[in-house]
Amino acid sequence: MKLDIITFGSATCDIFALLGQKQNKKQICFQQGSKMELDDLLVASGGGATNTAVSFANFGLQVAPLVALGRDIMSEVILQDLK
Repeated sequence: MKLDIITFGSATCDIFALLGQKQNKKQICFQQGSKMELDDLLVASGGGATNTAVSFANFGLQVAPLVALGRDIMSEVILQDLK
């Protein structure tokens, strides 16, 4: 396979804590030492190399990101997102 672009850099997992109605549009404040129940967690892959590779692939280019991944569940999330 001939590649048009090879990207180099990071491949990460971003984890977002969803707070639902507990948040205000301008800021989120918590009392020191307090605990808050989350509505949900959102896990998505990210990182410079993978985001750039996906962007170029969306333009129809043949792309491969060159990244270092571990052997853990977050690496599996990244690989599944790239597929």
